[in-house]
Amino acid sequence: MQSNRSMERLAFAAAVGFAYLVAIPPAGAAVNRPPHPPTLDIPANGATNTLLQILLYWHASDPDGDDVRSDLYLGTESPPPLVEANILYTLMRSPPLQPGTTYRWKIVVRDEHGAETAGPEWTFSTKATNAPPTTPSGPNPPNGSTTALVTGSLRWQSDDPDGYDMYFDVYFGTESPPPFVGTIFEDYDTYIYYYYANLPFTTTFYWQIVARDPQGATATGPLWTFTTKANSAPYPPTNPHPAHNGITSTSPLLAWSGGDIDLQPLSYDLYLGQTSPPPLVATSLPGASFQTPTLVPGATYYWSVVASDGFFSTSGPIWSFGARQPGDVVADNVLTVEDAECALEIYLWNPECGGATGYLVADANCDANVTPADARCIHREVLGLGCAICDDAIVPSSPNDEEEIGPSVSLGSWFFEGSTLVVRLVLSGAPVFNAFGLYTSSSPSLPLLQSQRRGASNNFDVLEGRQVTSTYSYVAGYSLADQPLGTTAEFVELRFDASGVLPSYLLIDGFVDDLAGAGLLLLPLDTMVDVGTIPSRLALHQNYPNPFNPLTTISYDLPASAQPERVRLRIVDVTGRVVRTLVDQDQAGGSYRVTWEGKDNRGENASSGIYFSVLDARGTRQTRKLVLLK
Repeated sequence: MQSNRSMERLAFAAAVGFAYLVAIPPAGAAVNRPPHPPTLDIPANGATNTLLQILLYWHASDPDGDDVRSDLYLGTESPPPLVEANILYTLMRSPPLQPGTTYRWKIVVRDEHGAETAGPEWTFSTKATNAPPTTPSGPNPPNGSTTALVTGSLRWQSDDPDGYDMYFDVYFGTESPPPFVGTIFEDYDTYIYYYYANLPFTTTFYWQIVARDPQGATATGPLWTFTTKANSAPYPPTNPHPAHNGITSTSPLLAWSGGDIDLQPLSYDLYLGQTSPPPLVATSLPGASFQTPTLVPGATYYWSVVASDGFFSTSGPIWSFGARQPGDVVADNVLTVEDAECALEIYLWNPECGGATGYLVADANCDANVTPADARCIHREVLGLGCAICDDAIVPSSPNDEEEIGPSVSLGSWFFEGSTLVVRLVLSGAPVFNAFGLYTSSSPSLPLLQSQRRGASNNFDVLEGRQVTSTYSYVAGYSLADQPLGTTAEFVELRFDASGVLPSYLLIDGFVDDLAGAGLLLLPLDTMVDVGTIPSRLALHQNYPNPFNPLTTISYDLPASAQPERVRLRIVDVTGRVVRTLVDQDQAGGSYRVTWEGKDNRGENASSGIYFSVLDARGTRQTRKLVLLK
C-alpha cells in the first residue's frame, strides 16, 4: 500500500512539474499580459434621466502597450447582449433607447494577441418621456426669396431634445402643398441639406420639412417659398494659357478658365489666327481647352473665347502669343548649334541666353526642366541624328520604377597637386551615359578651375564646368553618339583652386539626366594635409574606417619626383588574388585619397573578410590590412 501511495505521489509531482514547465515560458521569452480592466467615463454608473440616445465613453489600456479593441454589451437584462464588436475607439453612440428604462452595459477589451479583460457591469436610466423634435426653422433659401439659384440646396435647422438621430421628410415642388420628394437621415454630427439642380428660371417653388425621431414623434415646419432668379450670362473667360503676350511652342494646348453664376454647363467657341480679331476655328467645345494644329514658327497669334450657357453668351478679351519651335533658343526660326550652346548656357546659370522666353523653348524634351540632355537633343536634331524635339524617346531614363536600380555616383580618388584639389567621380548602375549635369557647393569658396573628360566621358563632344556664384559651380556634358556605360567607370575629373582657406567640406549634388537619382556626395576637407607641402617620403596610411561597411578611404603620400611615375593601388584577398584595382596611372608627388566601396573589378560586392591594400610606387611596395564586415 505504501508503495502504491509513493507511486501516486511521484505521478502527481510529475504532472504538477510538467504543468509548471508548460505554464512558464522559456527564459528570455516575452510574456503577453492582458489589457487593464476598462474604466468608465460617461455616463456615470447609476446615472438617471439620461437622453434617449447617448454617447458611451470608457478608457482602455494595455500594460504591454498593445493596441486594444473593445466589445460593447448593452441591454435591459443582466448580463447584457453584445451589440458591437471590435470597436477601434473607446467611445460609441448608443442605438436609440426607450424612455423610462434602466440599461445595463459593460465593455470587454482585447489586445492584438487575443488576451481579454472584461469590465464590470454598469447601469444608467433614461428619462421618462419622449419629446418631439423642434420645429424646423431657419430656411435657406430664405422664405420669400426671389433670387434663389437654380442649382443649390435646401437647408434648415432642427434638433431633438432627447438626443435622438432624426429623419426629415422633404416636400418640394411648384405646387402648394408640395409633393414628397425624399427622406434625409441626420445622425448626430451632420448638417441637414437637400440638394437640387437645374431648376427652371423665374419659377416659384414651395417646400416643407417634417422632422421625425425614432419613436415616431414628429414636428412639421411651416410652408416656405422661394423664386429662382432670372438667367445670368456666363462669366467672361479668364486666365489664358499661354499667358497674354507670352511665348509658346508651335503646337500648344490653349486653356482658360470659365464659370457661370447659375452653375449651368457651358460650351465654348474658339477664335484663333494671325489677324486681330481672329477667325472662328472651333465651336461648342465642351471643355475649357483646345489643342491647336502646328503653328507657324516665329508668327504672332491672336485668340479669344466665347462662353455660352445655351441662352446667353459672353466674350473674353483678345489675347496673343508668339509661336516658337521648341529648341529655337536664340529665336531665329531655325535650329542651329548655337541653340544647343544656348540651352547648355541656361543650365549653367546663364538665364540671359535666349532672353526671357529662352528657358521655355530650351526645354527640348518638354519635362519643365532645362538640362544637358535638352542641349544634346537640339544638337542631334541640327545634325540630323534622329532626336525628335519633345518626343518621349528623348527623355532620359530615371529610377522611378521601384524595382529598377538607379545610377550611383561615388568618389573615386581625390588628391592635391600643389595648390590644386583634384576630385575624380565614378559612375555605376547606368545602362547608358549620354548626358549629365551636377553642381558643387562649398563655403568658403572652392573655385572650380576646370572639368576634364575621364573614363566614360572620354568620347563626349561637350564638357563644360563653370563657377556660377562664390559657392556654387556647375558641370555639364553630353555625347552626340549613344554611349553604353558597362559596369563602373570614372566619368569626370574636377579641379579646384585650393590656394585659399579650405572649406570644411565639398558637396556634390544636383545630378540630372543619366545621373538622375544618384545621392549627394560629401567630401570632408578639414582633415586633409597642407596643400602647399609635398610629402618627403612614400607612405600608405591605414584605411578609415576599419573595419568598414560599405566603403572606406585609403590615403597615401608620394614624394616628389623628376616627372610623374607609375602608381598602382590594388585590393587583394588573403590568397593574393587581386580583387580591385583602384589606381593604375602616372602620378606626381602629393597626397592622395581613394575610396573603395567594397566591390570587385566586375562591380559585384566583395564578401566579408580580411583584405590588403597594396601600394606599388617609386620602386617600393607597402601594404595595410583591411576588414570588410557585412
